Amino acid sequence: MIFFGYSAKGPFTPFVSIHTADRNGAITRAEMLEMPFPSMVHDFAVTRNWIIVPNFPLTGSMERAMSGKPPFAWEPDKGTHIAFIPRNGTVADAKWVTAPACYVFHAMNHYEAADGRIVIDVMKYGVAPLFPLPDGSPSTKGDPPSRLFRWTFDLSGKSSSFHEAQLDDRVGEFPRFDERFCMADYRHGWTVSARDVGSGREREEGDQLTHYDLKTGKSADWRPGRGDRLSEPVFVPRAAQAAEGDGWVLSVILRAAENRSDLGVFEATEVAKGPLALAHLSSRVPAGFHGNWRPGPL
Repeated sequence: MIFFGYSAKGPFTPFVSIHTADRNGAITRAEMLEMPFPSMVHDFAVTRNWIIVPNFPLTGSMERAMSGKPPFAWEPDKGTHIAFIPRNGTVADAKWVTAPACYVFHAMNHYEAADGRIVIDVMKYGVAPLFPLPDGSPSTKGDPPSRLFRWTFDLSGKSSSFHEAQLDDRVGEFPRFDERFCMADYRHGWTVSARDVGSGREREEGDQLTHYDLKTGKSADWRPGRGDRLSEPVFVPRAAQAAEGDGWVLSVILRAAENRSDLGVFEATEVAKGPLALAHLSSRVPAGFHGNWRPGPL
């Protein structure tokens, strides 16, 4: 297991702890990575050979907090800095790549391509949501959208390169995939997205389940009733050795008008057909995140 923690030397310090543990829980690596500036690191990425830690310009400041200003604030002028730490090396061997200011809460998957380039699929915001500018004023009008992007990095040269491609126009979040294919070139992914409600109307967040076929470029949606909300999708394989994407996707559906919730079970690559089954839950579950599937006896 590989895990991290930001503000690792105290609140709003520019250090990220990097740890690994073996299957028995024994710590096998413990290091501190110094970042260009203190920031909120919500997620990171791992490939066969690299640990990848982003430094987005959602900065933390004890000085701001003690003066009554926002502890975390959006400072786009600082840009984005991404550390690539070799898994067989140390933080002293890290390579850094700079990129335009943006924010990412969640990555879908991350792997090394056959030619050695590093691929990371992310839900990218142009402006960090939920947080203001350092003076407390709004960072943007309304809620900034996140969309699915593919980042590709080439670390083979003297100067590391970065390429970005937008994969879809939909606004979405909470990306998931068939986790048996973690750190591998993959085909299928799922998100909770927002339906297009037309010009001049506020989008309805989280009211659509989307499946992506990243090899064909095709995608499909399922939409519940107006006002209903879906939670983060979770993939369940049909069998341990099933092909990628052969299985089901689970999502808790908040039936807002009825003040109750269902667990929806979808054919993973045919979500547009709607749920194969609905389990009516005994209590209302607000739309939320995160979750995992663990098989067990009935």
